Amino acid sequence: RSSTAAALYYPAQQRVMIVTGLPASPKVARIVDVSTISQDLARMAVSDDGSVLLYAVPMNERDSLFVSTATSSNRLLTVADSISDIAIAPSGDAIVADTKANEVFAVLNPKGSGARQVLNADQNEIAGPTGVTVSNSGLIYVANSGTRSVLTLDGTGRLVRSQSCNCIL
Repeated sequence: RSSTAAALYYPAQQRVMIVTGLPASPKVARIVDVSTISQDLARMAVSDDGSVLLYAVPMNERDSLFVSTATSSNRLLTVADSISDIAIAPSGDAIVADTKANEVFAVLNPKGSGARQVLNADQNEIAGPTGVTVSNSGLIYVANSGTRSVLTLDGTGRLVRSQSCNCIL
């Protein structure tokens, strides 16, 4: 949201470098070793302060969502059909789009318990979610390829509005 941190993935070295202080004073906050994960990372999200790294890894026919913090590395949070995007809300919760399951879900408190909660406002509204982002006010925006629309959800998953974009997402 504020673009003050970035996660840079180096597959050959099996490392993720987390850089904070962007853009004025970049510094390497930490290096995350992902060598225990046998596959390349598919999607990543990093918190604004660089303390939380979330990443998806394709494993067999599903995707696994992992978290890495300063005190815990490579902890499995949940499994999904096909993670197409990950965002971190101002609350610190993870918001995840699963394109095959036509689902948007939250992982509450990924630093701690990491409880999964489905956020689909209406099963018929979510169709092929390809992207997700969260505003500073906590509104969730979902790029929805099945209906060629952008959905706005509140933090509980209630549909606030649907904007047709007649675009290819």
